[in-house]
Amino acid sequence: QVVGATGQFEDCCEGRLLGRDHSPDCPRLLAIQFTPTSRDEEIAMALQAAELQNSPEQVEMAPGPVTYSMVDPVWGEVLKQEPSCAFRCCFSCCPCCVIGCRTPEAKKAWRRFLFSMSFMLSMVQVMILVVVIALDGGFVSYEDNPM
Repeated sequence: QVVGATGQFEDCCEGRLLGRDHSPDCPRLLAIQFTPTSRDEEIAMALQAAELQNSPEQVEMAPGPVTYSMVDPVWGEVLKQEPSCAFRCCFSCCPCCVIGCRTPEAKKAWRRFLFSMSFMLSMVQVMILVVVIALDGGFVSYEDNPM
């Protein structure tokens, strides 16, 4: 670390401290000399290699447990370690059975479902069907309408 007139500088060599290119004896000078025709991929790989060489420690990342995520736009996301085939089928056909109703996330999902426009429109259609059936005296017998 070199202390200059304007404050502290953390530069690698005298050339960089004076605002010029790296000095020939600079420890950070890359072993690969780049030419104007060097590809971006070569430059990026060389910079990554230099970072790994200058890194004091390398962190080994062990793979963690695998979790599977099943997502429904209305009911939300369910995370499981190893979902069974029955669980996946149940979530695909009727996610409300899988979500439950006791947790705060489940209550929020039920609220989102009950106040969705599709549920409200389906309730209006069911009410119209009940009113039409009640006004017309019920269903027509099969003998009168074989359709």
